[in-house]
Amino acid sequence: SMDGITAMLTVMVKLVKKKHPDNFQMLFVDDRTWATKTPRACCEVRDTWRHFSCVFGLVDNPSQDQFTHPTRNGRKRLVEVGIPLGKR
Repeated sequence: SMDGITAMLTVMVKLVKKKHPDNFQMLFVDDRTWATKTPRACCEVRDTWRHFSCVFGLVDNPSQDQFTHPTRNGRKRLVEVGIPLGKR
């Protein structure tokens, strides 16, 4: 149910925020969006979300991951830490 997934994801948002206090997060239904200060932090938040998804019994679909940055240099830095751009 929508209420159940919302309750579960709300708990997960709080857990991720506790572990990564400098990130900004937003949810829309079951889509998660976050912004971080560094590419490394982006990877860490992604991995934390995947961990909590597993713990809570949710199945993430990595093929739906999308990462971007507004600048060419920022996109290059994402690729350097192993984040593929434009994936979907």
